[in-house]
Amino acid sequence: MQLPSLQKARAEAYIGVRDIYQQLYIKEAELQTEHKEERETFNRLYDAFVKRYGNLNSADNIKLIKTDSAGKEMPYLERVVGGVVHKADIFSYPVSFSTATIATDNPEEALSASLNKYGSVDLDYMSVISGMTEDALKEALHGRIYYNPLQNEYEIAERWVAGNVVEKAEESESTSKTIPMTSKPKKALPY
Repeated sequence: MQLPSLQKARAEAYIGVRDIYQQLYIKEAELQTEHKEERETFNRLYDAFVKRYGNLNSADNIKLIKTDSAGKEMPYLERVVGGVVHKADIFSYPVSFSTATIATDNPEEALSASLNKYGSVDLDYMSVISGMTEDALKEALHGRIYYNPLQNEYEIAERWVAGNVVEKAEESESTSKTIPMTSKPKKALPY
């Protein structure tokens, strides 16, 4: 695209901000860890862009952003509160995952935290945040979680009873006959 030198410089600066934003977001989402160096670069490039060309949501910059098929999220990097433009949260900390440290002595809360973070019953994680052993968690959550031999994992009762329960019970029974006694959990399914 042929652009006058000022517009070309604006486009190049914008692309730098867009690319580092996307790299930071994707990297943190995939690795679930904070990347401070990339965040510092992101802030530096954004601040330089704003100093020279104004906020991303200024009329001239919005025209540029609208020509960028990969830039649909860029206007949301700024929010206006009381007439003052503020940077979005990603400029300060990861937004693709929670950095909050969870600690609880309540097995139900540990189960909820596991379901929120992993979408499944992760006894190792629950043990870490609760300080309880896996056996103590299983005992405290009796009737709430069950071992599914078909998946070789624990799951919540609501998930176990979803679908064709008779078929699951038959498959579970036939699977349990082929699994050596040493690998079965202490508590079997209640059927």
